[in-house]
Amino acid sequence: MVRMLDMNLFEALRPWTEVVFEQAPGLELFDAHTHLGQNDPDGMKQTPEDFPNAKLILAHAGTSDLSWIWRAAADLPNLLFDTAWWIPADLEALFSLVPPGQIVFASDAPYGNTFISASFQLRWALQLGLSADQIHSIAGGQSLRIAAGEPLQPAGPAIGERDKAPHLLLERVAFFLLFSAMGSMRGVDPTEMLALARLACDVPDEIDDAPVFAAIRGLLDDYEVYAAEHPEERRRITFLILAATVARTPDVPVPPGVLNRRDSAPRSAAARSA
Repeated sequence: MVRMLDMNLFEALRPWTEVVFEQAPGLELFDAHTHLGQNDPDGMKQTPEDFPNAKLILAHAGTSDLSWIWRAAADLPNLLFDTAWWIPADLEALFSLVPPGQIVFASDAPYGNTFISASFQLRWALQLGLSADQIHSIAGGQSLRIAAGEPLQPAGPAIGERDKAPHLLLERVAFFLLFSAMGSMRGVDPTEMLALARLACDVPDEIDDAPVFAAIRGLLDDYEVYAAEHPEERRRITFLILAATVARTPDVPVPPGVLNRRDSAPRSAAARSA
């Protein structure tokens, strides 16, 4: 493991942001971030219906109401959702069920970082197969139109749910990493869950998506270094959020430099010889 003293969080995760920008050339980010009360279907629908010239942006992917409001979204084109959230299942649902022209990128700064948030949020747009134009709309195009007082521009219908089967071994990794991140947020020692996540990455070299497992191990190495230097900093959990997202988005490239710069923690003899 390479030690990175006084590690800068953004610099450590820069390659993951660069991957997103490489996959969507010319990308411009506009970081948008209004909270409404949860579970108020009538109120949440009435506002955009009564004020069609208003642009209402639901924060945090509309998570508290996403289970039902996605169905109404297509009929309320002035109802938008920001991406300032991190749980993989919620972001997958948002990018799948809401028309892309009604999704706007946001990081929830200062709690989140604009470019780091893009690295894991926009991976979902790439994984689910949104077009370059749709990703440009989400990343900044639609928000720039809002800021300029211009009409919203549709970006096509929601893509809907995909039938692709999950990668069972990567799903295990994502589960342990998500538990680790949530526990850390609540002051619970994540050591055991992180150890299980590492073991879940201990796969044979010839297995499908072996580079994804290797990249996740690298992110866990970086997390350990950063957490040791900044044990009280909440943003240390960013490494775990990104790692969990990478496990759920294996079709999106991992930065080649991440795989080349070091070998991660020792792996079991069983995995090496399998």
